[in-house]
Amino acid sequence: MAVVDIDKCYIFGAGIYGKTALLELERQGTKILGYLDNNEAKAGKNIFHGKVCSLPGTLSEADRKLPVILANSKPEVRQVVRSELERLGYTDIRDYGMDEIYVFWKKIPDEECLRLQWAVHMGEDYKLDLEKPRTFNEKIQWLKLYDRNPLYTQLVDKYAVKQWVAERIGEEHVIPTMGVWEHFDDIDFSKLPDKFVLKCTHDSGSIVFCHSQASFDREKAKTKLEYCLSRNIFWLYREWPYLNVPPRIIAEPFMTDESGVELKDYKIQSFNGTPEFIQVDFNRFAEHKRNLYDVDWNYIEAEILYPTDSNRQIPRPTCLEKLLDCARELSKGIPYVRTDFYIINDAVYFGEMTFHHGAGYENIRPESFAIQINGWLQMPLGGGHCTGKKI
Repeated sequence: MAVVDIDKCYIFGAGIYGKTALLELERQGTKILGYLDNNEAKAGKNIFHGKVCSLPGTLSEADRKLPVILANSKPEVRQVVRSELERLGYTDIRDYGMDEIYVFWKKIPDEECLRLQWAVHMGEDYKLDLEKPRTFNEKIQWLKLYDRNPLYTQLVDKYAVKQWVAERIGEEHVIPTMGVWEHFDDIDFSKLPDKFVLKCTHDSGSIVFCHSQASFDREKAKTKLEYCLSRNIFWLYREWPYLNVPPRIIAEPFMTDESGVELKDYKIQSFNGTPEFIQVDFNRFAEHKRNLYDVDWNYIEAEILYPTDSNRQIPRPTCLEKLLDCARELSKGIPYVRTDFYIINDAVYFGEMTFHHGAGYENIRPESFAIQINGWLQMPLGGGHCTGKKI
């Protein structure tokens, strides 16, 4: 472990991982001397728990001999930073990445975890109120704890959900599954087409694209997907639906929209079975943009995490009403759910269902739109599948 048996240290990286590293270190009694970061705009500023950020090149020679916790999710980024720190004379550099953050959060009880993560993501000055949640993001935290409908486990399972969706809106809206396996080595690639997609069934974002079997890096794909299979993402953000989903890999056809490059995501945000607005993500693998539209396809001048692009107006889908009808049917009886769809040649295809958008940590701007979303999410008033406190 990178953070065991340290009396005092610095933390490089003033983001989510760096703040989480501080929480773990402080819990074991380590003295945090401050943050380090190459971003000059952060220098001299209070980052978290009163710890100020410095540029690596400004520390004394003696301080450069002290342990530095290198906190970042990406190994390739950590390697670049490590080389730079070593060039500056730092001699004790310890990684704090996905493995470390996973082990730490797994040890923390649910409610305490949500409160700590809230401070990390949303700021220490904004206290999470689970007794009377006031904002959309606070309500998402409440739903994580208390809206534990057993059906949700099937609905976030990217394999099992397909039958449920087919029964409600028709099999023609379900992307075919070409295979399902428990381990990467079980995949018989000779039975797959030249182009395909592999994804894990039990989490979000574990996806590999094969553009051509001749150039497909199987070892790289195996490393990524087997790693994901070994992790239960419930422990990271306490999104309860994922807790009991069996980890598997599925293969699906490689599909693109009219661009021939990617599929635009049409994410329908529904509240108690009523679609209220549509989120369209594009350029997801480059400069990610996110435009918002109301159900009549009027552009909403607002942002949720990613920047909007008013100059890139997404044409109103000719199948918009079908898209909304599908969302209505799939979201019946659910306080809040985001249903994702793709459109290919005017045909609507189901993507996935998400019950805690952005884990409840995505900033919404402007404030007026945040207030509007909050008003749409009416909290359950006891009974049903709500297992804890009632609002």
